[in-house]
Amino acid sequence: MNLFLKAIALVFGVGVSCLTGCAMTAPVEGKPEVTHDDTVAESADMLVTVGPRRLLEYLAKQMAATDPGLETIDALLFRDAAFPEGGWHLQELLNSDRRANLIQQLQIDYLILATPLVYAVGDETGFFVPLVAGAQSALHKSSLSATIYDMKTGAALCRIDATAKGLERVFSYVIIFTGTTPHVVKPALEALVKDIVRTIRAANQKPRMRIAILAAESIPQTQPK
Repeated sequence: MNLFLKAIALVFGVGVSCLTGCAMTAPVEGKPEVTHDDTVAESADMLVTVGPRRLLEYLAKQMAATDPGLETIDALLFRDAAFPEGGWHLQELLNSDRRANLIQQLQIDYLILATPLVYAVGDETGFFVPLVAGAQSALHKSSLSATIYDMKTGAALCRIDATAKGLERVFSYVIIFTGTTPHVVKPALEALVKDIVRTIRAANQKPRMRIAILAAESIPQTQPK
């Protein structure tokens, strides 16, 4: 919880959810960093899912805008075709017979499995003087990754990890405070999309290709009784 909000709630005896009002923010645009791992091992403990839906839809939209030659297959349509009986295990999806069936049904070339977006805020530093002023800053970081699978071979081309960091500074000059959304999510997403497109195009020069973008999640481990 924000240091300013804690201080105000304690001094004036109000709930944090009730605080609204004036503040001035100075976010620093997040600087994206991208790394590649070309030695991705097949994972037996991963599930292929259609969530988080908004993230997948955003990535699909940005992919289409970046390279109109990459046609995105609806995530739910792909999952239902890949797992008609449920299960959703990645290992089953990469089976040669399953892949051949998907290629025949959907004419798919590549599968992109994204991890959920991770957003973190570092320790806040600054000061707050009730009825006077305040200033604080904190490092904000967003990160996510995507693994690209060639559906013809079942092999992973690579895993791309994208992160963006930025410092959010907030200056408060009245007793009531509010903040804004830091600018570190969009740069990470944009960097990831550009590298996905670049990697696919380096591997395949076909004018038009079909891709599916879904999410990868670890299978929950059952605890021994």
